[in-house]
Amino acid sequence: MRRTTLLGLIVAIALLATFTLTGCGLIAQKATEAAVEKSTGVKVDAQNQTVTTTDDEGNTTELSAKEGAYPEGFPADFPQYAGATVASALKGTTNGEDSFTVILKTVDAPKDAYEWYLEEFDRAGWTVEQKMDGTTSDAAFATISVAKGDLKGAVTLNRGNDETETSIMVGLNPKEK
Repeated sequence: MRRTTLLGLIVAIALLATFTLTGCGLIAQKATEAAVEKSTGVKVDAQNQTVTTTDDEGNTTELSAKEGAYPEGFPADFPQYAGATVASALKGTTNGEDSFTVILKTVDAPKDAYEWYLEEFDRAGWTVEQKMDGTTSDAAFATISVAKGDLKGAVTLNRGNDETETSIMVGLNPKEK
């Protein structure tokens, strides 16, 4: 059953992204939402860009996606890299607990972004639990794992030798209880 729910969720997210990016008509949108809901049990609201699932035990998960801004409810004390653009943002809520994934793009060197995050995490009271620096002036892969209060997260930086932008992926989740 869990596999069916996961498959339905993937289909719903793909449809949600399609509607968001193509601007399909309202009638087609509503018809597709109804078809997905009937066949998978996954509730799709393309207008509000959300997908909702409920498992057999009554646990509800809601996903929302957007571009250009951090998701609503993103922790204000988590450092937000100045000058980076939000390429995509996803917020998931399961039984009232929020998780976030944000993809950022910046022209800044990976080494500069990595060092900035380390300083800002310290300044904002986030504990760096692990770090791995493979950055150079023009190519990189680096990651920083952090925690604060009931949240844990990671920042991953990636930039290939032939790329002109550094990709920054931020992930935040509630700590396991």
